[in-house]
Amino acid sequence: MPNLCMFLCSCWIVLPLLWYEITVRTKNQTGKGEVEKMSEPNFVDEAFDIVGKVFANAHQNTIQKIEKDGRPLQQIENYLDTIVKKDPILVRQILRVCFSAYTNNPINLAVLAPTSEGKTYATVQVTNLFPSKDVIAVGRMSPTALIHQNGILIDENGEEIGERLDELFFEILNAKKEKDKELARELQVEEREIKSTAKNLVDLTGKILLFLDNPQPATYEMLKPILSHDKKEIQYKTTSTDGSLKVKETIIRGWPATIICSAKNEAKNEVWDEITSRFFMTSPNTDVTKYKAANYLTADKMGVPTWADNLYTDNEQKKYCEFFIEKLKEGITKLCENGHNPIFNPYREKLVEIFPSSQGIDMRHFNRFNSFCNIETILHAGNNVKIEWVSNDGIRYVSVITSLKDIDETAKILKEINVLPPDKMKFFEKIFKNCIMENLDSYGNKEDIVLVTSKELADQYTKVFKKPTSPKKIVENYLEYLVDEGFVESKSNPENKSQNYYSLGGDVTIHDLSKCRLALIDTIDTIPLYIWLGVAKLGQVSTKFGKVKRIFDKNGTLNFKEFLKKQP
Repeated sequence: MPNLCMFLCSCWIVLPLLWYEITVRTKNQTGKGEVEKMSEPNFVDEAFDIVGKVFANAHQNTIQKIEKDGRPLQQIENYLDTIVKKDPILVRQILRVCFSAYTNNPINLAVLAPTSEGKTYATVQVTNLFPSKDVIAVGRMSPTALIHQNGILIDENGEEIGERLDELFFEILNAKKEKDKELARELQVEEREIKSTAKNLVDLTGKILLFLDNPQPATYEMLKPILSHDKKEIQYKTTSTDGSLKVKETIIRGWPATIICSAKNEAKNEVWDEITSRFFMTSPNTDVTKYKAANYLTADKMGVPTWADNLYTDNEQKKYCEFFIEKLKEGITKLCENGHNPIFNPYREKLVEIFPSSQGIDMRHFNRFNSFCNIETILHAGNNVKIEWVSNDGIRYVSVITSLKDIDETAKILKEINVLPPDKMKFFEKIFKNCIMENLDSYGNKEDIVLVTSKELADQYTKVFKKPTSPKKIVENYLEYLVDEGFVESKSNPENKSQNYYSLGGDVTIHDLSKCRLALIDTIDTIPLYIWLGVAKLGQVSTKFGKVKRIFDKNGTLNFKEFLKKQP
């Protein structure tokens, strides 16, 4: 980033000048050495003037870029759309899941699709923009490997002991070198005592845990309580890696935003039912137009010299995106510090009324909708109206008011909620059910169960999606999963045991979220007044502990009339 480079260059100018003024020594007329501050020329003031101008210029350049290219979040999304072709919904879902790592309620995401559909590529491209120290990318890792590779040693009081053990190691070496056997023994005793009570701490707070392949069942088992957000600290017993088979206590602290990329039929996994209750499931776009666009990008990457890569990618914009992500992270962390929930959603009760609630799974769907809506609200905190509340102890809290736009954006990103991954849902609706309807006419008795074969489904798939496939792939990628979930039934052909017939097992309930905003508008007469009264109610119920100091936006405090003029 040019601004960053200018700043670093200015630091190289300023630091030597500061050092020069501090360390210059002159002798007075009597020959005694004294420290004498140089007054002319005033290098330090001039140097700080340079730094001030650099910061001012950088700030102005950033403002101009935002005015030209849009808000930071929009610029990040636009950049990702240039490197992840024709998959904007998936990109936006992954991006919000990653940002949720810095909140008190991280979101878990499962990206499920057949091989070579771009699920891992999209996930890696998004996470590459985030600080590397925040992303833990793993393959098919065992639970113990996850612990040992990311843990630090702590004592009974929770203090790190790694540095002290390093010191002891060298002290023991020196004692042996000096042939001080007594000191060496004392130090070794101290070392053993520290190690005997040591615990392994894996802090996953603010982390993005990325599984590039489906985890082992044992890893799933270990992750379950973490993914459920049951407790902030969970203790595990693991064996040491030094071959001693000693049992070591491991503490996992915090909750990461977890992303799993898998091409397998996870429904066969014995813990999958419990996992799905903890994950939002999605899939990449599988339209054929995406493949050609991706191939154009691949052609540029492999056919253009590195020194000319600006032909197909904007390296400067990537640096801006990394900078924006750092700033958004800082803002999110500040809003959510000390476990504070910074969200005030004035539409929460109205959303309950319009959201489906006819079956138990609807509670899970509503929870996920709110999780995405909250991160959408936080990401737009700079532009949303906010509430400042001050406790009786003088502690200041800032809460962001969810806008109709936040709810609308959430609905666009999630599109619809159901129990199936999008790619399986697309197959079920557009291929399987249509194939059943086409075969219906051939049945004389309308009460007969309509049967289809994997060959018929493969032909229908090729016809609808313009992509060649095989009956075997149809079975592996779709039918096995749908049978396991109970939406498709399977039975063998009595005349050909190697062939199966498939019939409709049950229908899938789809919650279309696209009309949430209009439904809210229809149920509320005057939205700004409705929100204002909601804020007033919050102030009333919290008077024992503090008071609402002000309602404000990026331009300053809002009075009642100004608030009513605001766009909801």
